Amino acid sequence: MPIAIPNLPQSLQGVVPPLNLNDPPTRAELGLVTNLVNHAGIQRHTNLITDDDLGKVFSLQQEVYTAYAAAVATAVAAAVGPAVTAAVGPAVTAAVGPAVTAALGPVLQRLDMMDIKLNKALAFAAVAHNRYQGDGNLLHRPFEIVPFTNGSMPPATLPALVNITIIRNLNDADARAYYRGYGGPQGHLTIAVKKEFVRVAIGCMVDL
Repeated sequence: MPIAIPNLPQSLQGVVPPLNLNDPPTRAELGLVTNLVNHAGIQRHTNLITDDDLGKVFSLQQEVYTAYAAAVATAVAAAVGPAVTAAVGPAVTAAVGPAVTAALGPVLQRLDMMDIKLNKALAFAAVAHNRYQGDGNLLHRPFEIVPFTNGSMPPATLPALVNITIIRNLNDADARAYYRGYGGPQGHLTIAVKKEFVRVAIGCMVDL
């Protein structure tokens, strides 16, 4: 079913086509929606559009990127299949020898790249979601986990950033790990600066 474009203010109507978007969306449509988000952010900053208008744009972004991510996940599952999934197990690899391991190498590398692309698409959707969850502490409204800039997910050893309280309580090592994971520039920065960078990176709109 096509993804419907919401009723946008006149100043944004020329950024995306008035017709519906494909489901799943194409890469070109992802670019159009990203461009729309950028324009909406600028126009809200200059009071050309309202918070409600901006919310419509973020909701569209989340819907589009979620649909794209789901399509990528389906493609990965179809490409791998049960046979390849079983073949990459350590026990089977040891049994069939180096030849199969070498043959599977390009396949596994491609799957790794697809997984990274999927996580990057999910990051856009997660940030858009988090912008409308307040401080994340409300019932049934926690933040979604945002993948790192390299496409990997934050390790389980780090506290999950599901609300602002957890961000505020990060110790220096965890704040530094998240800061680096989200692409923070090098420098001798205070823990407060690192936490603020992380807050913005995951889409939290409430001040620390």
